[in-house]
Amino acid sequence: MEVILKSVSDTEDLGQVIGATAPTKALIILSGDLGAGKTTLTKAIAKGLGVKEHIKSPTYTIVREYDRMNHMDVYRVGGGDLFEIGLDEYLEQDKVNIIEWGDLIDERDLPEDFLRIHITGSGDLERTVEISGGEEWTKLQSQLGKLGLMMR
Repeated sequence: MEVILKSVSDTEDLGQVIGATAPTKALIILSGDLGAGKTTLTKAIAKGLGVKEHIKSPTYTIVREYDRMNHMDVYRVGGGDLFEIGLDEYLEQDKVNIIEWGDLIDERDLPEDFLRIHITGSGDLERTVEISGGEEWTKLQSQLGKLGLMMR
């Protein structure tokens, strides 16, 4: 599914719906160019999850832990051994795990069911967001239809 985001408000709406519909122990893989809005989307997902803490980019810390989610940035880890950062342990927690730059990860290192979100565009331009996921994410599609965002 593709969603067109014309504003930061659209990004926030999308993220809040994703957070509100995320299953327990969910994994969300975010990818897109620098400045595409991965961290902005993560902040909105956190809001949808009910996370009250201030969300900061984990670029230099690799992982930031919050009440209901873990936020990871694997840009500096690359496609290397994610188990060095304890990915398998994070995935066992009853939290939503969001991984920025997730396209650097070999899918064989991931569980079967996760949500993949690829964002195209940056700056003041509208964004195209490609969303795909397994069975756990089927209710997300019906919820997105209620937002009134342009979908393809």
